[in-house]
Amino acid sequence: MKKYKDQVPSHSIHKIRSLLCELGILPKEHPFENNNFYSCRISIAKDGLNSLDLGANGKGNTPEYSLASGYAEFTERIQNRMQQIRFFSFFILWIVCISCSGSTVNQKPPESGREIVAEELPGLPYHIDLGKSIKQVASEKLSVIAEEISYIPLETSASSLVKRIHEQLFFNHTILVSDFSNLYQFDKQGRFLQKIGKRGMGPTDHQYIQALVSNDDFTLLYVFTAGKMNVYNEKTDFIHSVKMIDPDLYVFSGLALPDDYLWAYLGAHYKLIDDTTTIHSFVKLDRDGNVLEKIPNSSPVLSTFNGMIFNNIPFYRYKDVIRFMDYGNDTLFTLSMEGKPVPYAICPLGSMKRELNTAGFNPQQMEALVSRLLIDTICEDERFLYITLRWGVSEEFQYVLFNKKTGEVKNLGKEGFVNDIDGGIPFFPQFIEKDGSKGMWIPAEDFIEKVEALDIEKYTKQYGDQFKALKQITLKVSPDDNPVLIIIK
Repeated sequence: MKKYKDQVPSHSIHKIRSLLCELGILPKEHPFENNNFYSCRISIAKDGLNSLDLGANGKGNTPEYSLASGYAEFTERIQNRMQQIRFFSFFILWIVCISCSGSTVNQKPPESGREIVAEELPGLPYHIDLGKSIKQVASEKLSVIAEEISYIPLETSASSLVKRIHEQLFFNHTILVSDFSNLYQFDKQGRFLQKIGKRGMGPTDHQYIQALVSNDDFTLLYVFTAGKMNVYNEKTDFIHSVKMIDPDLYVFSGLALPDDYLWAYLGAHYKLIDDTTTIHSFVKLDRDGNVLEKIPNSSPVLSTFNGMIFNNIPFYRYKDVIRFMDYGNDTLFTLSMEGKPVPYAICPLGSMKRELNTAGFNPQQMEALVSRLLIDTICEDERFLYITLRWGVSEEFQYVLFNKKTGEVKNLGKEGFVNDIDGGIPFFPQFIEKDGSKGMWIPAEDFIEKVEALDIEKYTKQYGDQFKALKQITLKVSPDDNPVLIIIK
């Protein structure tokens, strides 16, 4: 065996990809498949380097071999193009050398169905082939990630009619939920406590609720609304309002870090094709609402008109770091302490990716979008990434589980984990709280329908009192009631 081919292809892929990203060269992958023969196109995704017009093709009898071939050709193209710049050439040669050296693992095609193990992932970013995973649905038991499950129907009254969950936050043993217009507070059993603030133009009012954020010790609650940030204490008493002077600060969602600085997502995801201005996706604020730093959107969607359809973006805190994915991008980034986006996971959807430059909601456009996907949300714990994909602009979702330790990707279909704890409703995390508990919301009507569709005799026999308790909850909930919160631990 030749020395330069003594690595499995995943080693070369991950090493070259990671080192390119460290040098500020974000690679873009375009995989193709034709009759079990795989090819790909590797090019530069970063706007500032597009003028180099660099790209390369790769091919092979597995996706891994085609990517390894493409990256090898890509680095050679860069080296040839940049030979006049000795410093740059040195680094490219260094990338190629270390990617082809290391342990002498027997070089042979992966066995059918074999997943990449942790030792073959020497560094980040992860590579999660979502386009490929969609082709086959697998099942996974809920007991893999949880030991117990609880159901919390939110009390429904004339004062607490929650139209739709827009934002939620666990705050000092209570549950805060917003339907965009109002902010409601419930206790941990779902009993309604109060409305916080009111809609209006006064100094203590809000026009609508854009984001809910708390500091780590839950002594302060920040409510982002139009042009300002209302601040409350641990008892949700109003303290003061901070006016946002910057007109660009239209906050879609927010997070807080242990240093009490706030990060806000601005929803700046597209610009017109002829627009040469820089748009910013994120902003760092202090407690007084002062702008400390802005993060540019390095890959905004180029639009042919002013306005477009868009979904949520993954934007969450994991331990003491922030992860995000710009709208329409395939890369999940970690925001470094210096405010620099560092690639964490590359998640290509391939041919299943939804068209981004969409002009409206007429029937033809909606029909074209419904068979394509975009990444909607991502949650993370020590073992897994929980990836929610949205079909078109509908309320239908596809759930994918990525094992960070083994590299295994599982498409859990449109339901999620099979509930083997009490036999009830399938589950997939929509959010993970600071205490590690995972949650999802379900409309009351869907909650009743899904439980009543189960085989009562079978599941009562199998799960006993746990299933009986679930059944009793459905008798207390009406189809028009507020949503039901499902929590696992």
